[in-house]
Amino acid sequence: MSQIITQKPSKVILRLNSPDGDSIREVLDTPPRPCIFGEIPCIDLTGLGATDTGAIQRIAREIKTAAVTSGVFYIKNHGISREIIEEARLKSLEFFRQPMDEKWKVERSNFNHHNGWTAPGNARANASEGPDVKEQFRWHYSVNDDPMYDHLPKPIALGALPAEIQPYIWADERLWSKTAALPNFNDAVKRYWRATINLARDLTKAIAVALEMPADGMDDLITYPSGDMALNFYPGIEHPTKTNMETSGLYQGGLGSHTDLQCFTILFQDHIGGLQVLNKDGQWIEAPPIADTLIVNIGDFLSRLTNDKWESTVHRVEVNRTNADRISMPLFFGFNFNKQCAVLPTCTDENSPPKYAPLSCGEAVEPRN
Repeated sequence: MSQIITQKPSKVILRLNSPDGDSIREVLDTPPRPCIFGEIPCIDLTGLGATDTGAIQRIAREIKTAAVTSGVFYIKNHGISREIIEEARLKSLEFFRQPMDEKWKVERSNFNHHNGWTAPGNARANASEGPDVKEQFRWHYSVNDDPMYDHLPKPIALGALPAEIQPYIWADERLWSKTAALPNFNDAVKRYWRATINLARDLTKAIAVALEMPADGMDDLITYPSGDMALNFYPGIEHPTKTNMETSGLYQGGLGSHTDLQCFTILFQDHIGGLQVLNKDGQWIEAPPIADTLIVNIGDFLSRLTNDKWESTVHRVEVNRTNADRISMPLFFGFNFNKQCAVLPTCTDENSPPKYAPLSCGEAVEPRN
């Protein structure tokens, strides 16, 4: 009688940058597969921004479950209107479809702290993979009396900020004067940015509850948060073919394998998709776009604060193999860059002492900025 022998898929080592040196993940040497229904949960945020403590408790429970299982989740009823998102998407496409000469005027080497535009192939999210195919326009958090900026109870000029905050505001306002000639671009992307920062502050309250803290337990850490935003552009191609790097076995994507640096990321991806996340079994799974949702993934700094109970989400983006241009808009949200943060007491005990020394979000981000 013949016996069927099944062979387990082999695993390969994936190296990732982290604030504490290289991080290692084992990855199944199998093609990415479609996401199974419910494998990446979708959390309804109805009631999050209100005083309904029951809603916050429910959302907190669902976030905690997602954080320790998938590390990534969709959010619906998030409060950002379709109009705000669509206007930002369309204006982003207009920016990236400009002639290269126009985009080089705002190339990031012209500004401080890598604000500005990055040309395709000029960045590499993972040193062991090929260059990223995408273009990017990025800016750092700022405060200003412009209503398109962060919605603070009392708008404040940069020079009036507390002295300990000022060195960590990494914005470069020259960027916006250089893009002012593109009709309504500045207003559209700032409007989406501000709305997403407001959402991130509300999510932080639910995350605090999920970590057994009061809802306002992290409020003093996000008065001037590291709320940086990027517009990512993956151009469509008329005749898709594999690149030389792909055929040689070296992965090259629109964006290489990585984790995000800060506490969490809120991502809009358009209808084309391309996002892949690494699940707990080491399998790449596709995270398809779902209408009227955004995606949230856990970042390195929040993983560190939870003593790795909430592990940061490894993800990448496939090369766009359609003939339609693709846009994504991530907000990278974290604490005030000057705030030193230790591992949370609720995430340690005598059997699980803190793995990490106190660190600020600014110290964690700066080496990779």
